[in-house]
Amino acid sequence: MHAEDSADELIDQLRSLPNEVSPEYEDRVRSLISVESSESSSVSLDLQLIRIARDESQDERVRFNAFFCLQTALWRRYEYSEFRDNVQEFERAFMHHGMFAHQQAMYHYSRLDIGSLRNALSFALDATESVPESPGVMNLVAEITAELGEQQPQSLDDFEQAVSRGLNLIDQAIEANRDYAKYYANRARLYALKKHYDKAYRDIRHAIEIEPAGNESVYALRVARYEHIRARIDLHREAVRLATQQETLSAELRDMRSDILQMMGLLAAIVAFVVTGFDIATNYDALEAAAILGVLASVLLVVFGCFGELNRNSPSLKSRTLVIASLTGVLAIVSISILWIAR
Repeated sequence: MHAEDSADELIDQLRSLPNEVSPEYEDRVRSLISVESSESSSVSLDLQLIRIARDESQDERVRFNAFFCLQTALWRRYEYSEFRDNVQEFERAFMHHGMFAHQQAMYHYSRLDIGSLRNALSFALDATESVPESPGVMNLVAEITAELGEQQPQSLDDFEQAVSRGLNLIDQAIEANRDYAKYYANRARLYALKKHYDKAYRDIRHAIEIEPAGNESVYALRVARYEHIRARIDLHREAVRLATQQETLSAELRDMRSDILQMMGLLAAIVAFVVTGFDIATNYDALEAAAILGVLASVLLVVFGCFGELNRNSPSLKSRTLVIASLTGVLAIVSISILWIAR
């Protein structure tokens, strides 16, 4: 008799939940399963909820609420295998409910491979259309976006736009419920992807501080998850720092290579000029030899300047090339004038 009274009381509580499209729906669901779990074991509550969800004599709204409460409890305990089994079992019965797209998104998200994550994001975005005021749905879009951004940024069609969309949605979720720690944790992940590390550390610390310690097992799992997110933020920050440092070193090496190549070209030009100059000096008088050597020097400087321009990788070499070009022009004009007079 006691068991029947308990089941009837649970059904009454399920019936009293607000409509699934209401912003308060998920908060009320979490409150219900927290209270019931504290009064009985989670296994007992799971069995009661699955029986009600399967009982076709019950009102469909009560059945869906039982299903959603069960799924919320399983997700909070990270029991993803059973969660997915339930989504498959009740797909035909509840697929017309707006919040079922949310369940399908979580189904795919729990697999964590890139293909499943992309499917999860698609379902989550569909859910924002059917239940646009749901903080949980907004949070799920943000969480999946963060996971994709951390695993494979190029898998997002437009990385910056997707992360900005996720931040906008998670801000709305936090505005609707400022006391739910997980929302801050997911915003921290998106801030890290935007390289706003101070904001990311602030949010993840706040998530740890406000996570309720009522259910010890769930609390431990949640805090461990937040610490894992904090470690991810550390890794992302370090990876960005190393990538920036590597890019700077690569640019310096490219500039150094250009300088070396220019010096080698200049050295080759000087050697060629000396050898050719010696030959000219022995076959022409002094004035003609000087003029010819001037023209030769101009040609070598032009070649050297073009060579430097082809290998220029830094703005500092641009002014150097302009100076060389100017000197080359002056030298060529003077040398040709002398050679003309000498002739």
